[in-house]
Amino acid sequence: MTEENARIVEATGDEINIWELMEHLKSGWHWLAGGCAVGLLGATGFLMLVPAKYEATAVIQPATIGMIVATTTTTTTTTTTVEPVAQTIERLKLVTFYGDELVKTCQATSAKDLAEDVKASLVRGNTLLSVGYRANSVETAQSCVAKIVGRLAQSQLEISSPLIKELENQLASTKQQIEEAERFLAQNEKLLSPAANGAVLLMLKREELMNMKKLYREQRLQLIEPLTRPLQLLEPIYAPQKAVSPKKLLVVAGGLMGGFFAGLLALFINRGWRRYKAMAV
Repeated sequence: MTEENARIVEATGDEINIWELMEHLKSGWHWLAGGCAVGLLGATGFLMLVPAKYEATAVIQPATIGMIVATTTTTTTTTTTVEPVAQTIERLKLVTFYGDELVKTCQATSAKDLAEDVKASLVRGNTLLSVGYRANSVETAQSCVAKIVGRLAQSQLEISSPLIKELENQLASTKQQIEEAERFLAQNEKLLSPAANGAVLLMLKREELMNMKKLYREQRLQLIEPLTRPLQLLEPIYAPQKAVSPKKLLVVAGGLMGGFFAGLLALFINRGWRRYKAMAV
């Protein structure tokens, strides 16, 4: 039995102290170094084989339409989205939303894959929509997101057009009523003023005219920005030149770590094998 084998046999007790462990690690440094080298080589190969992915992101303001909210005492003009943001997100998950031209622009293999790869989410705290897409180049990712935004704008325009048309008809009707009321007052004010009932009628007509003019102002207000506006970008599409995946530092660190533990495992397997041979002798 050699001196080295004797040391291995002596270390077969139930407990191994830290110094013995450090000694084994020190003597087997080449296993650890080799494992790290293999891990680094594997990480480098992975980075060379896996294509870089670039991401483009757009924050979108959905199309809105003005509306008049009436209470028992007052009326206020407010705005609402043409389509709930949650519904828009679900629309972006539908395969039928993506036509052949959109699939081609995004360089996707199919509409199904594109629907899965497009990431849409509600920006917390408001009604903004975030849309992102990853591609093999910055230009492709940016063009794809721009195309998706355009498709969404068209979709929401189709939804809002009949609503806006109805508001325009209401505005035109109110204007016509104002003109009729003004004509009535101009033609009958002198005639009705002397009579008591006529004075009351004129007072009611003037009050009605005042209310209609107020309504007309509110109806005009609800048809212009910012209450009624098409879908638009909050800011230009963000498409950095830096790849978002694979993350090189993380891959290299993972390769080194994996290689280190692989080398450590190989070291202990080798140590166990040598112990077995020493005991057999």
